[in-house]
Amino acid sequence: MKNIVKLHHYYSPSELEMAIKEWVEYYNNERYHESLSNVTPSDVYFGREEKILKKRKETKLKTIQKRRREYLQQKLEEIYLSDFFFFINLSYNLSWTK
Repeated sequence: MKNIVKLHHYYSPSELEMAIKEWVEYYNNERYHESLSNVTPSDVYFGREEKILKKRKETKLKTIQKRRREYLQQKLEEIYLSDFFFFINLSYNLSWTK
């Protein structure tokens, strides 16, 4: 609030009231609060908190699973390529010995 309302010059009380109203709207409906599990006060007031937190948890689990699959796939490809080049190199070396 200090950075938004106090640092501006207001030339009429209605301008100040409008700025305070906009700030309260932002604070209650858009700003996430760490003490409220990073949801807005309006989410808590209207009972949306549990649904939001459940969806975040599901998204987090899906993301972790996806990243784990991608990591394992990358490792398998590295192993496959290293084995492939090992056998190519081995067969190349064997062909020179004949």
